[in-house]
Order: sequence, then C-alpha cells, then structure tokens
Amino acid sequence: MSDKSAKKTSKALDSELELLRAENARLRAEIDEMERFYDVIGLMASEMFWKSDEQHRFTYMSPAVVEAVDVSMAEQLGKTRAELSGDDLNSPRWLKHLEDLEAHRPFRNFRYSRRHRSGQIREISTTGRPIFDSNGVFHGYIGVASDITDRLQTEAKAKSAEDILLTAINALDFIFTIWDSEDRLLLCNDRFLELNAEIPHACEPGVTFAEHLQAIIEKGLFGKGEDKAQWFKNRLEKHRNPHGTFEISRQDGITILVNEAKLADGSTITMSTDISPQADTALAPFGRIDNPMTKGTSGTGLGLPIVKALMDIHKAKLIIDSTPGVGTEVILAFPPERTMTRSN
Repeated sequence: MSDKSAKKTSKALDSELELLRAENARLRAEIDEMERFYDVIGLMASEMFWKSDEQHRFTYMSPAVVEAVDVSMAEQLGKTRAELSGDDLNSPRWLKHLEDLEAHRPFRNFRYSRRHRSGQIREISTTGRPIFDSNGVFHGYIGVASDITDRLQTEAKAKSAEDILLTAINALDFIFTIWDSEDRLLLCNDRFLELNAEIPHACEPGVTFAEHLQAIIEKGLFGKGEDKAQWFKNRLEKHRNPHGTFEISRQDGITILVNEAKLADGSTITMSTDISPQADTALAPFGRIDNPMTKGTSGTGLGLPIVKALMDIHKAKLIIDSTPGVGTEVILAFPPERTMTRSN
C-alpha cells in the first residue's frame, strides 16, 4: 500500500471514529436528559422511581429516594433492596418477595423498612415489573416506590383513638350506639350487643337502623302482645325525629328508656338503659331508679317508699301500671272502711 493510500485510510478511520464519538456523546446526552426528566417527574409525583439490573442491583434511583433516607445516591446504587433494608430477610413476606424476584414475576405494594441516616425507620411501599427484550431475555426491573411512614403513623394514631373510644363506651352503664348520616350503624358497645344477642347479623357496622328493627321484628324481640307493625313504625318514627326520652318494650318483659339526638353531621347518637327491674328498687327506702339520662337530678329516694308505707297502714293497695311508650299510672286503692265521703 502506498503512503498516499495509507494516509487516506487513516483519515477515513479518524473521521469514522469522530462520528462514533459524536454519536456516543449524543446518546449520553439523551440518557442524561431522560434521567433528568425522570427526576423531575419523580419530584412532581412525590414518588420514587427506580431501575435494577439482572442481579436486582439498583442502577437508577430518583432524588426522592435520597430525601427519604438521607443516604447519598452513591451509597445506594449497585446494591440490592435486601442489602439496603433493615428487615428480617427470613420473614415470610421477604421470602415471598425474593422468590418473586428470582422467578422474574411482577410484584405490587411490597412493604419494607429503610433506616434513615438519623436512625429513624422509614416504611417503604414499592411496585415493580420485570423487563424483557424481544428475545425474552431478562434485563432487570423498573418500578416506583412511596414513603408511607407518615401515613402509617397517622393510621396508628387514629386506631389508638378508636380503641380508646371503644374502651370508654364499653365502660358505660347504658346501651350506646352511633348511626351515621345514612342511618347505618357506625359504633356500638357491648351492652347493645348483649340486648341483641339473638340477632348478631343485625348489629354489625353498616347495617341500617331499619334493617336492625326488621331483625328485631322477625325474631320476636319486642314487647309481648304488641302489634309488630305498629311497634316498628313507632320506633322508626321516634328514631328519625328524636325528641326527649321515651320507653320501648323488648323481649322477656324488658323495658328500655331511650334518649336519642341528631348530631351536626346528620348522624344519630342513641343512649338507652334497661329500667324493667327497677320497680322494686323504686319502692325501697332510699331507692332511686338508675337512669343515666336523669341521674344528675336531686332526690332522696323516699317518695314512693313513704307512700307505700302509708298505704300499708291503711291496708290499702298501691298499684303501679307502666306502659312503654305511653307512661306510668299510679293508683291508690283504699278499702271502704278507710274512706270518707264529703258529707262526713
């Protein structure tokens, strides 16, 4: 080959090499631009984007990952999720996740822990799908993740507050329920469940008040001798238009004193107490009927006992007739020899 031909070939090679360098620079610029795009999208979406290779080692993470754990990108890239986590890798959920990765299966909402540089544990939820080329060769995973620590803490506080509320209402001496704005059971205490032990299906959250009453009717858990249609109608009407306390009759001679009120959000709170066994108490010295709705009123509990004592002296009868939903009638029946006419 002549020197002239060699110089020409060398020049062509240099030109081709320059073109390759330019193409390489262009591709790198596109990759950098794409990564910046992912970074911006990740920040705007408040989510973490990531990519891993065939060995499940992270090759890309959006800046949100660094913010979540305050660990530099350089300290995280090239490591697997298992290596970065502080969890027990022998736990059932981790074993299942590792099996999914080895089988190249997609996964959704896998939850694991990361330790923040401050020592705080952050809870991460991640979803990923495998990447395959046109020949079916596996090239890793791509996915998103979210820091759910704050959400879990909020849910835990709400659950704690709910547990405290349930403990408090179960300590009450009376039956307690809350029906939401759509008249569905939202909350109840154990005394409500005890009264309705024969219809547990009608005491579950979400059951409407009308459905609850219908179950009472079908099971015959209302006052003996009462018309079931009328009992249902009266109870539903009083519930929908609450106004003061009233009595209702239930199974086994039980009489319930009910007080209901509408709340600002449209829900209804119901407080009831069983007053059926208290007739004897009312007639005993210093006996007062235990009524949580009126227990703040004054009284010594001597009114009816004194009346009964006077009636016994006169060999007379004290008759108390109480009808739920109607009222109470007290009759004093004196024998003829202990009565006087106006003319006398």
